[in-house]
Amino acid sequence: MPKGVWKSGPRTVCRAGLHPMTPANTLYETGGTIRRCLMCRDESLRRRLRRRHKPRPPETGWCMKGLHEWVPENWYTDQRGTQRCKPCRDVAHAIVYARTVVIHCVVKGCNRLTHRGAETGNYICKNHRAEPPDWIARLGLRIVGTRLE
Repeated sequence: MPKGVWKSGPRTVCRAGLHPMTPANTLYETGGTIRRCLMCRDESLRRRLRRRHKPRPPETGWCMKGLHEWVPENWYTDQRGTQRCKPCRDVAHAIVYARTVVIHCVVKGCNRLTHRGAETGNYICKNHRAEPPDWIARLGLRIVGTRLE
């Protein structure tokens, strides 16, 4: 049976049998070989968006996780201009920083530091990576990434 033809001829309704296949309701894809019902496609898109996206905090009155009330004291605007929940951010930061320790630059008197896992060892800041002190070469050490070896 040729493509696009039902048992008795060309399709007059969509695959779901809900909408007529009129020129105004038909989308032609891949050079006209595939016909789709526009109404079914739009309904499918709406269902997918409803499944994947929760209502925004201003609509619900609570943050995205549903843990904190959406009041001006509880939200901030990030670099992209999105409003986010402060208490949720603070909890996430506490979890991340609980697994790390503060490591200072190995060069004495340098006030730069980083947060790393305890097992990562020493750290050399980008200023001293660009212009390493003489004692690093004298001791036979080399800079690999952000560490001295």
